Amino acid sequence: MDLNEQANEVIAFELIRSEKYVNNEADDLIESLNQWIPSTTTTTTTTNLDLFLSKLKNENEYAPFGEQILSCELNGEKSTSYLINRVNQNFCDDKNSLNVLILPPYQRKGHGRRLLTAIYNDLRKDSRVQDITAEDPSDEFVALRDLVALELCHKYLPDFFSKEASIKMNRLTKEMIDKAPDISKLTKQETRRVHVMCFYQAINENDEKKMKRFRLLVKQRLFEPLQFDKRRRLRSADPALEALATDPEKRKKYSATQYEYVLEHYENILRAFDKYQDRLYN
Repeated sequence: MDLNEQANEVIAFELIRSEKYVNNEADDLIESLNQWIPSTTTTTTTTNLDLFLSKLKNENEYAPFGEQILSCELNGEKSTSYLINRVNQNFCDDKNSLNVLILPPYQRKGHGRRLLTAIYNDLRKDSRVQDITAEDPSDEFVALRDLVALELCHKYLPDFFSKEASIKMNRLTKEMIDKAPDISKLTKQETRRVHVMCFYQAINENDEKKMKRFRLLVKQRLFEPLQFDKRRRLRSADPALEALATDPEKRKKYSATQYEYVLEHYENILRAFDKYQDRLYN
């Protein structure tokens, strides 16, 4: 069968199919789409092909929907980093959705840190927001959040998280737990992580007494999820957690492995913290 015969078959097939729906009224796609397009931009939408093509010439002047919260420039590359979408009324009260996509050419340039810092700085002024959490975050996001949380605590809560304060208060206090969500919108768990990082940042690794205290703080944080009563432990749906809670040898092995992982993680965060201190956009 040559190409002409194939084309005739396709045309015939389409004609047969279309006869089935000849009495059906077509959906008004334009009306449906306009429900999702901001009212401020409906005058700029068009179904005219020539007008659409002419608008492409000014495409570089396009402004995204929403309210611009932050604009920054890194190494001469401008980036409009954070927009609040106020378009769809169905989701205008939903504070639980946020996705961050940074394409490979722009990774490792500080965009993620800058963006997340802007989000915290914007929401920390909102009295309706109790804390900022992430559901099932990736390891990379956890590292980014730890860095931003550490910077926020150093900037807004120096009386609790500076090097001097960390040495003086070598344990997490109720006042720290209360202040961190109020000022920086951090959860209790994140506040604990920052406190341990600040303590490690402040001590000398050759000071065995303080390093012992640091190891204890790390292990307390690691085993906090296991500190539940016997009744809850019996209802635990996670066999691995149950084994750690009841088997001293497994708990000891887990503790040693996780301590090394946490130590490496904190060292990476503290190196990044030192790296970004000279940046103009701090």
